Amino acid sequence: MGPSHNRLPNLIICGVHKAGTTSLFSYLGMHPDICASYKKEIDFFKPLSSGEALPPETEYAGHFSHCGKQSYRLEASPSYLYGKESIAGAIQRQLVNPRTIAILRDPTDRFVSYYSRAVSYSLISDVSSFDEYVSLCLQEFHSGETSQHARNVRDDIYVDYIGSWQQCFGESLRIVFFGHLRSNSGSVVRDICRWLDLDPGMFSPGDSSIENRTLHYRRKALHRRVQNWYVRHETFWRRHYNLKRVLRRFYNIANCASSGSSLEVVDEEGTARLRRPYEPYSLRLSSLLRDRRCMQLPAWLDEAMTGNTRVQP
Repeated sequence: MGPSHNRLPNLIICGVHKAGTTSLFSYLGMHPDICASYKKEIDFFKPLSSGEALPPETEYAGHFSHCGKQSYRLEASPSYLYGKESIAGAIQRQLVNPRTIAILRDPTDRFVSYYSRAVSYSLISDVSSFDEYVSLCLQEFHSGETSQHARNVRDDIYVDYIGSWQQCFGESLRIVFFGHLRSNSGSVVRDICRWLDLDPGMFSPGDSSIENRTLHYRRKALHRRVQNWYVRHETFWRRHYNLKRVLRRFYNIANCASSGSSLEVVDEEGTARLRRPYEPYSLRLSSLLRDRRCMQLPAWLDEAMTGNTRVQP
C-alpha cells in the first residue's frame, strides 16, 4: 500500500442529485476531524458505470493532498449511487474501511427540483409546461428508452440502487433523508458524527445554511457564465467558504427574480400524475429500510407503507 493510498478518502457521499449533497458535504467539512476535498464531485469511480477504466490512483489522492491527520477524508459524488455494485464494490476494495452516505429525497420533489433547475438554466427547450415535461419523461421511461428524459424518472427509483450499496457496506452505509436534513440539519449532522465516532459537539447548528438552492435568475446567460467560472475556480472558493457565502448573498440579491425564493413552475395535476408511478417502488424501498431497522422514515415512505398518497404542487 503506497503513500498515495494513505491520502485516499474514507468517507463518501454517494447520492443522490438534488437532495442536499452539497449542503451535507459543506457541513461535514466544517468538523475539524474531517478533511473535505476542495472539489466536491471528483467522480473518480464514475467511469466504472460505463465499463471504462479508472484514472490513476495518484490523481485521486491529489484531491486530498492538503489533508493532515484528520480521521476522515471526504468527497461527494452523487452519481456513484447509480453505478450500483460496480462502483460500490470498487470503493470497498480500493479504499481503507470506507464509510458511505446516501441522501434520499421524495422522488416527486426531486424530479420537480431538477425541472425547476433546468428551467432556471434554460436547459429545457422541447416542452412548454411542467405537465408536458412529465408526459414526455414518463412516456420514454415506460418505453424503456435510455434518454435523459427517461433517466429523470429512473434515477428516482432508489430501491433499484440502494440494495447493492447496503449489501456491500452494511452498517458502513448511512442513509439520510433530505427532509430531515432541511428541517434539522444540526441534529442530522450530529447523528452522523456519532456514527463516525467523532465529537458531535464540534458541529454548531449555526454553521448550516442551504447550499445549491434552485433559484430563478433574471439574467440566465450571465448566471451560466458565473457558474462556469465557479466550477473552474471551485478549489479557491472551497478554501474561502465564508467569502463565497457573502458574495453569493449579494449576487442572489442582484440577479434573482425574487430574492431568496425558489422557482415555482409546477402544477398540482402534473405532480399528482408523476407521483403515482413511484408508489410501488417507494413501497419496496420502505420495506427494505424497515428490514434494515431504519425506523425514522420520512412521510413519503411512511405513506407508501400505509397506502396513503400525499399530493403537493
